[in-house]
Amino acid sequence: MTSLMDYLRRIPDVRRKQGIRYNLDALLTIFILSIMSGRCKYREIERFAKQHEEFFTELLGLKHGVPSNVSIREVIRTLDWQALQTQCNAWALASLPETDNNDILARVLCFDGKALRATLSDYESAYQDFVCFLHGFVAATGIIVHAQEYQNGHKSELQVMQDVIQSLTVRGYIITIDALHCQKKLSASS
Repeated sequence: MTSLMDYLRRIPDVRRKQGIRYNLDALLTIFILSIMSGRCKYREIERFAKQHEEFFTELLGLKHGVPSNVSIREVIRTLDWQALQTQCNAWALASLPETDNNDILARVLCFDGKALRATLSDYESAYQDFVCFLHGFVAATGIIVHAQEYQNGHKSELQVMQDVIQSLTVRGYIITIDALHCQKKLSASS
């Protein structure tokens, strides 16, 4: 099985080559582990990295210790988030175990969309816009194997789900979706 770091290495590094002290995949590994531990702000990520500096230095081969919050901020600010999402989704799907025909829940992928309330704009208008996420997870474990962010004002959950289904490369799984996706007549643009 290919590790997450192998997928993270595929993300383009847009930083200037001069003065780079940390590989992008090493920084992203620190970010992911920090966020999974509930530390999401720049200084929290820095403190988490400092607390586990010996571990990260050995695991990631860091020559200069762990990054400061200034380095963390700069990488987060310039990161290609779409590329990160694509690589994380690819890794999660590649990590799915072989399907076991005896355990039906292990073969069920559930997809559901959620809106982020705090992102609502034009709340008094009929054309409200907000950020949404479409998640796909294994029913037996709850492990997310696909996540996709989209802007409600630009694309609907129906369009995003159709794109996801066309791009899925898994076989032998049952996919469940909301009733929203059970439309009798689809538009030509969908």
